[in-house]
Formats: sequence, structure tokens, C-alpha cells
Amino acid sequence: MRAHRGLRHYWGLRVRGQHTKTTGRRGRTVGVSRTKGA
Repeated sequence: MRAHRGLRHYWGLRVRGQHTKTTGRRGRTVGVSRTKGA
């Protein structure tokens, strides 16, 4: 899980167990962060 937190920080997301897709860099409802990050 620590690695995930680091990755989330790299993507610029919030390190919380909340909606990662919605809570992206700009807060859009698109899973761009997930598609690009993954």
C-alpha cells in the first residue's frame, strides 16, 4: 500500500481511500489519471 501511496503522489492524486478516478488532478469524472498512470 505504501507503494500505491507513492504512485498516487506521483500522479498528483490524493493519498486517500476515496474515489481516485473522480478525484484526479483537475477533479474531472474521467479516469485519465488511471489510464495514464497505469
